[in-house]
Amino acid sequence: MTSFSEYESLNFRRYKRNNKVLLNFYSFLKLFSCFCNERKGRNRITSTTNEIFEMSATQLAYYIRNKKISSFEVVSNFIERQKQVNPVLNAIVADRYEDALQEARNVDKFLETTELTETELSERKPLLGVPITVKESLSMQGMPLVVGAKNRRGFIAEKHGESVRMVIEAGGIPLCVTTTPELCISNETNNLVTGKTNNPYNIGTTCGGSSGGEGALISSAASVCGLGSDIMGSVRIPAAFCGIFGHKPSTGVVDISGHVPWSEEPLFKKCLSIGPLCRYAEDLLIVTKILTKNNPLLRLDEKVNLNNINVHFMEDNGNPANTLKVHPLIKHRIKQSVDHFRNKWKCHISDVKFDDARFDPVIIALFLSYQNDYISDNVKVGYQWMKSIFGKADYSMGLLLYLLGKNHPKLLIDSCETDTILKFVTHFEQKIDHVLGDNGILLYPTFPTPAFKHGASCFTLSSCTYPGLANLLGLPATTVPVGLTENGLPVGIQVIAARNQDRLCLAVAKELESVFGGWLPPFDTNTGASGQFRAAAQV
Repeated sequence: MTSFSEYESLNFRRYKRNNKVLLNFYSFLKLFSCFCNERKGRNRITSTTNEIFEMSATQLAYYIRNKKISSFEVVSNFIERQKQVNPVLNAIVADRYEDALQEARNVDKFLETTELTETELSERKPLLGVPITVKESLSMQGMPLVVGAKNRRGFIAEKHGESVRMVIEAGGIPLCVTTTPELCISNETNNLVTGKTNNPYNIGTTCGGSSGGEGALISSAASVCGLGSDIMGSVRIPAAFCGIFGHKPSTGVVDISGHVPWSEEPLFKKCLSIGPLCRYAEDLLIVTKILTKNNPLLRLDEKVNLNNINVHFMEDNGNPANTLKVHPLIKHRIKQSVDHFRNKWKCHISDVKFDDARFDPVIIALFLSYQNDYISDNVKVGYQWMKSIFGKADYSMGLLLYLLGKNHPKLLIDSCETDTILKFVTHFEQKIDHVLGDNGILLYPTFPTPAFKHGASCFTLSSCTYPGLANLLGLPATTVPVGLTENGLPVGIQVIAARNQDRLCLAVAKELESVFGGWLPPFDTNTGASGQFRAAAQV
């Protein structure tokens, strides 16, 4: 029987060798796809004309509760904004605007008659009257649940997924469900039902995936916050590519029922999480508290003393087999973040080194091990691939790449055996628990590069292991926007903590927002929102 260390070494050697072989093939596909998908014009997103769009969900909820602005006005403005930008983005699967407007009217009527105090309202309905958006795969009653699959056309969700139900119960008003790749299996939002979703900073590039529609709408100020799901960075990659915040909660603290695709396998349930995307860091806390029912294990109401945090960092994962190198700006922002915590907060700093070369094959093995009941076992991948050249395929390129790896895993690695994967997982968990403890964070790239061009996702498979580390170990992780490249594309870094230490991620994200400026709009701002108006809503 192969020992743990022998298996580890063998698997990595095969992964490294085959990654180089596949690189030549993928490079051809990348160039061909980029040529076919080239779009001119870096930015077509129009400017906002109302200071409502420059406010956080937390601030909007405060003003609505205090009747300084009506829910109907807020919802109406966001609906008009979505109608304005979606023809450019293609981020909406289906809307529910009429229902949302009626729900906003009901909120305003309720506020005229309620005897609840502002404090009681904020505790019971923290998002009362605030418009939100929801990733299609999370299940919203009466809305499509196609998830980009041609063979699911016509599917309608019969009931809310639990995460959707909780946010609506907290007062949120859903405006629409948003786009995903086919069955959420890609880091690029493109499918054969709704087509591709564009990045608001450059419509020739992807918004990421699989919560790509959320990232594009929120970044364009067409949604104030939204819900996404994350199994290998599906919240955090779109957040990084679209210049916003995204949080993947710890494993087991958010009810993930209602998600499509679904699997009863323990590894799937461990790695899948549902979390918020938003433009402002303070909204991460309010939505995370809703989704986790303010689980006492997380201590989300406990103030974090940044002086007591141990800051660990890695500029890359040290894997020479990776096809993408970490962008210099991402490395620079990690260094600047470390310097900030060293100089301002006198934190202990550690340039931690894991044996990261083995992360990639293990995480890819994990991904390929899922039993996906939504895909027929009889799909002829080669035949479908040939059909795709002529635009006649029944499945998207992202799904075909997944099936190729699943049907022929030895193209990448030697084994996808669950028992072997679990040995790796246990080893990593023990090591990272020891390093991070209850007061440590790890600053790490969310993804090695800014958004790539449409059709190039096949070139980036191994890079999904950057965010996949947190899924593999069940850790909380938050993407923080840290600026724009010289080409005007956002980059992000992630803050990772030990399990159930989500509060550390959220506190550090808010601190880094003050350092790097957070969300930088993909359009010129004309409103010049009053600082006094925004400051008054700090609650």
